[in-house]
Amino acid sequence: MNLSSQNKKNIEISIDSIRKCFTLEKFPLNLIEEIENLVKGSTEFNIDNIKAINWRVIVSNNSAGQIYSELEALVKWWRKEGISPIYATSLQRLKNGKSEPTIVMKFSRASFWEINQVQQGAWMFGDDLPDIASKRISDWRDDVYFSWPLRFLVLSTYDGDGGTAIAGPSELIDIILDASKNNLEEDHISWQEI
Repeated sequence: MNLSSQNKKNIEISIDSIRKCFTLEKFPLNLIEEIENLVKGSTEFNIDNIKAINWRVIVSNNSAGQIYSELEALVKWWRKEGISPIYATSLQRLKNGKSEPTIVMKFSRASFWEINQVQQGAWMFGDDLPDIASKRISDWRDDVYFSWPLRFLVLSTYDGDGGTAIAGPSELIDIILDASKNNLEEDHISWQEI
């Protein structure tokens, strides 16, 4: 894929931003337990518990964990709903957060390009990687995206066998499905509602 000079600039800016957004965060125990109650694995939700809070779940069938037009729709929904900051870390790190602060990416105003480059793992390469960021390299392929208080959950595993699962209110799921349906390009992703 040929990148325009503007896209290259967006990527450079986003990588720089990602590297600056790593921080240690101490989350309340009830938030961690709420997330644990809703997930079963790195890209699998506990459907019964999701339905108990009137959320829906969709799972990508062929995305290798990376989403495009759907990501743009997700970011727009975050902004429309005033959901900020957005956190990203591995599920295991979050679970370990019961006893210690968690290394997270904390986006005060998450952009499409920032999350896109988190998916790509591009922030890991090059010089001057902060020490706190280097500690996430070992588990960078597995991310959970969430807010505090919890308004949605995204589980992503970035590899050939990976995928993305999104849980949230009906409005969000409808927005994501509409964005996917209207995207007819080669990066089109099919979704299954569970």
